[in-house]
Amino acid sequence: FSERFDAQGGGSNIRDPRFGGTSFGISTVRSGNPELTPEIADTLVAGFVYQPTWLDGLSVSSDWYKVDIADSIEQIGTQDTVDRCEAGDKVMCSNIVRDVKTGEVTRIFQRFFNLAQDKVEGVDLEVTYQMEPNLFANETENLTVRALAGWLLTREDINARGLLTNRLGNYTLPDVTANITANYSIGPYGLQLQGRFIDSGELVRTWVEGVDVDDNMVASSTIWNGSLRYRSEF
Repeated sequence: FSERFDAQGGGSNIRDPRFGGTSFGISTVRSGNPELTPEIADTLVAGFVYQPTWLDGLSVSSDWYKVDIADSIEQIGTQDTVDRCEAGDKVMCSNIVRDVKTGEVTRIFQRFFNLAQDKVEGVDLEVTYQMEPNLFANETENLTVRALAGWLLTREDINARGLLTNRLGNYTLPDVTANITANYSIGPYGLQLQGRFIDSGELVRTWVEGVDVDDNMVASSTIWNGSLRYRSEF
């Protein structure tokens, strides 16, 4: 609903080619576009599940996926709106309001359009093992280990101006993530240990080490959690 009908006011600065690139402060309206069409994605997935007979309780599965989104929705920036108008885009010109006397831009409507593209490709892996250890006689036991991992191979955005941005390697979108959980129960008692791994990545993709910052890397991290459980009846 916000991409089609919402509207919110604000302010911005633009450089107007009609005035030799002079900078002007303007008001903006970040508004929706009711003529948007649905984003269309081509999705391809291939995978397998392996459950060997030589080890009862083991299951391994993996999936490869690739998603290409066409006509991705993107909001056009104020300067991009002005530049596109000057290049002859009449649709963008209709989103610009100029003073009738001075010809200066007073307001720009920042609308959403189906102009961008997004691509993502990756591999997911899951390994599960379940058994009854039988470490203690006359006790009901259960051991379950489950590991999940994901690898991002491609994560690209192509904006409305045709600029390709590779989003791999940023700490907010790590290349590798993994999670492993082990549960052991015996009678009314239970123990769980869980570990989560997050790969290292760049703090800000556009920064250059030694120029913008001394160290632009966020180190990888592994977080462990444990819990003890006891069940009884009152």
